[in-house]
Amino acid sequence: MMREKARGGFLRKEYPQIDVMKLFCAFLVLLVHTEPFQGVSDWLDYATAQILARIAVPLFFIAGGFFFAAGQSIKEPIAWEKIRHLLRRIGILYACWTIFYVPFLVSGYEQAGVSFLGGLGLFLRDYLFGFYHLWFFIAVLQAAVGIFFLRKVMSFYGVWVTALILHILGICLGTYSGIVMDWYYNALLRNGIFFGMFYFLMGMYIRYEGVRFSLCRCFLIAVFAMAALFVEGWYAHFRLHVVKTEWYFTLIPVCFFVFTALLKLPDPLLQWLLPWAKKIRVASTLIYGVHPWFGFLFVVGPVGRFLQQQGIVFTGSSLFLAAGMLSLLFSWLVGKLEPSWKFLKFLH
Repeated sequence: MMREKARGGFLRKEYPQIDVMKLFCAFLVLLVHTEPFQGVSDWLDYATAQILARIAVPLFFIAGGFFFAAGQSIKEPIAWEKIRHLLRRIGILYACWTIFYVPFLVSGYEQAGVSFLGGLGLFLRDYLFGFYHLWFFIAVLQAAVGIFFLRKVMSFYGVWVTALILHILGICLGTYSGIVMDWYYNALLRNGIFFGMFYFLMGMYIRYEGVRFSLCRCFLIAVFAMAALFVEGWYAHFRLHVVKTEWYFTLIPVCFFVFTALLKLPDPLLQWLLPWAKKIRVASTLIYGVHPWFGFLFVVGPVGRFLQQQGIVFTGSSLFLAAGMLSLLFSWLVGKLEPSWKFLKFLH
């Protein structure tokens, strides 16, 4: 069977539908960063980049919590071995991808007129708190470690309620307070404590307790929740004049029921996806990791400056297509070269 249950959770090791979801989410993150409908329609741009695509990061957190909880019951404390394994895996992944973006960080420090020692201090700050899209890796570690220590003094549900309170506070401050999305926002709010921990625990809960709704019911609730998400996004944008945000209250039911619906997909479909599961999983991580590199290259890098001199400017849809296709090509090349260049495995 594709779905075996133990202690209310799941025993399977392969979940090809989650791999496909992560690949789709990687492209949603690319959509956020490139805004392909910018200049076409204000509402269409906001609806895609600031509403629809915002399901990506919570779903990443849910998937992380789902796999992290494997082999445990809801009443058991989290084993330190799990934390140590996660710290090692995510730490290596984060360090490797940081190497890709050091030139852009240094270029930014130089343009700001920062001295060498000042730049070193800024780099340490950015590295510890997370920068660009790589903040997600730091947030996963913050969420897992926070849950580990809280579980020593609270039940699972006590930790989840605590995380929910922090998440509500984060949404109020990050989306509805008018705070500008600058470095302080990233460091203090966009992290594993205010946002990551709640969704990480949601994934753990789904793993522990299983899915209690049918596929049809999960799908219908997800559709209605998605409609509510667009209503909330419309209200935030046109009534409260929110220009850019990442979190909404209605993301909670949307992401919960989208993820549970995926777990209820029929076995024949999962069997059909299974042969491609690993390649899709690897591609999702590589595309998520590399796509801003190509974006920077075409906007602020030497290629971008050369093209601008020729009167060619990459923005919106052209940037989305260029960065997307090159990211796909990069993931394909890594797959081809990895058998010979073993170190490439650290990128995923």
